[in-house]
Amino acid sequence: MLALAETVSNGTELKKVKGLTYKEGNNVIVTPDRPFIRDLDSLPFPARDLLSDVYKRTIGSEMNEVVNWTAITASRGCPFKCHYCQVPQFWHTHRRRSVENVLNEREHVYDAYKIRFVRFTDEVFLLNKRWVIDFCSGMVERGLNERIRWSCDGRVDIVSKKVLEALKEANCSFIAYGIEFGNQRILDFSGK
Repeated sequence: MLALAETVSNGTELKKVKGLTYKEGNNVIVTPDRPFIRDLDSLPFPARDLLSDVYKRTIGSEMNEVVNWTAITASRGCPFKCHYCQVPQFWHTHRRRSVENVLNEREHVYDAYKIRFVRFTDEVFLLNKRWVIDFCSGMVERGLNERIRWSCDGRVDIVSKKVLEALKEANCSFIAYGIEFGNQRILDFSGK
């Protein structure tokens, strides 16, 4: 986005910006793909101060309270190639931030914005069991499990009892599972 904005501001050719598809007259121009950012820890945390009152919601049927919440992304991509999913088209590889970096963001959102609920937006947060267990342990070690509830997405075929126990101890409120079909023939056809 920055490269596009600079190019438009400077009046230079759009063809020089990687990752664009646009029309020039009747021609569709597709520039080469931008390289993926390999080190996701190198990215700054989002500027949540620009969204101060946007993120409030009612959570928890047992509490039915309005709390400050935010979304955090710990990884990009998904190694599964489900036929109906757009993720492989955008993220050709799966990349993950370090446990330390994600914990630092969790601590930051609590300290700076009093965020009490986090929704992880990863396609499959539970993909790497060792990473998830280390993350949950870090939540407990830092006392974040006592201050922040959270949720994530998973797959029923990769979760384990050990992971579920770690999630519970780290105060994970719910896991959203993709249960797209109830018919094995359709599951096989779709790549699930």
